Amino acid sequence: MHRLVLCTGALFTLTATAFGEFLSIAEINRRIVSREICEGDTLTFSGQLIARTEPHLFLRDETSCIRVQIPADVRTFPDRGDVIEVTARREPVGVPLHATSLRVTEHRPAPEPVDIPGGLVSSGEYLNSYVRTKGVVFSSVPDELDSRYSWTLLKTETGPVAFAT
Repeated sequence: MHRLVLCTGALFTLTATAFGEFLSIAEINRRIVSREICEGDTLTFSGQLIARTEPHLFLRDETSCIRVQIPADVRTFPDRGDVIEVTARREPVGVPLHATSLRVTEHRPAPEPVDIPGGLVSSGEYLNSYVRTKGVVFSSVPDELDSRYSWTLLKTETGPVAFAT
């Protein structure tokens, strides 16, 4: 396993062992969508934990963000801000990457969200990212399929935005 750490102290671009080359999270996402990373492929990468909603971790590097499903038997969870090395397997349905191992490699302060206009929330550009937008809550209803979540409609300067909370 190879690791590249830039002088700024930020962790970036790690190897995906399925391909034996350095891949960023943006490149992993691209290869999942283009089906270059196939069902059953295993890869190892790192990213900073930006959020956790069981059973998922949301990680980022300097290029993008990714959501990884964690095993049900995980009892100790990393803290927001921790840099985590993940080995994951590509699954055919649902969340594409299922973690088979997690290892905290560095403790860092929790990241701040990126401020974006409300209209960009549903654009897909910030999918799996940690963002903040301003608006007025118009309504909030429980998710009928998963009681852990609710759907919130936010009125923003650039129009209404719906999201799960």
